[in-house]
Amino acid sequence: MPIRDLQNRVGFKSYSQFWCIITGRTRATAEVAVKIHNETGIPKSTIRPDLWPPRKSRQSDPAA
Repeated sequence: MPIRDLQNRVGFKSYSQFWCIITGRTRATAEVAVKIHNETGIPKSTIRPDLWPPRKSRQSDPAA
């Protein structure tokens, strides 16, 4: 999906501010992170790991 399309779907008016979020220069707000997740399927934990920590995989303990 082109960035301009995503920008419009998320409801961001400023391309330069949206570009800073996409490139990681600034953090997305929680609201914007959810919108990006809903539109792209990118895990929220990838967009804002401070708000949604990555889930730990359930691996059996090799020492057990």
